Amino acid sequence: MRKPNTLAYIAIFVLVFAAAFVYGCTGDQSTIDEPEDISVEYLSEDYAEQLVRDGATVIFGVIDIREAEDGTLLVVVGEREFVRDENQLGGFYIADTNLESVYPLSPDTRATFLPGGSSVAEAIESADEFADAVWVDFYEYGNGSAEYQEKKLYDIYVIGEQIELLIARQMP
Repeated sequence: MRKPNTLAYIAIFVLVFAAAFVYGCTGDQSTIDEPEDISVEYLSEDYAEQLVRDGATVIFGVIDIREAEDGTLLVVVGEREFVRDENQLGGFYIADTNLESVYPLSPDTRATFLPGGSSVAEAIESADEFADAVWVDFYEYGNGSAEYQEKKLYDIYVIGEQIELLIARQMP
């Protein structure tokens, strides 16, 4: 008679352990508490760090936003890199790596943005808002010049083959 009780206890133990294991593996463990108002500091620090912990690839470069036929916003990323050179003004220059990639913007893409000559970044909370800001800036302040676009540098955070975050870089 003791055998069925022992088997029942073992079965219950295994079920409880399995349930705890499954819950622990599927719980959202990678979130952080977000502030009510999304700020440049939050995006540049806490949010960026969380994306890196979640496996984001960070690319430094320039961007060109295009709209696909289906309405998807695509970003052409031209990769750049800092090269230290004491002979240059500021001790460095920015080199074109000749690598280019195309990524869709996540609908929930967040960004910081430096509008036309400003040194004060703005926080942007959606892909559409970011695309509008980039396009307005390009035509209003840059007069549609490719040279102007080359001066707008970003750290671009890519997860799952889409862009989740863009951080505008102020050049020293």
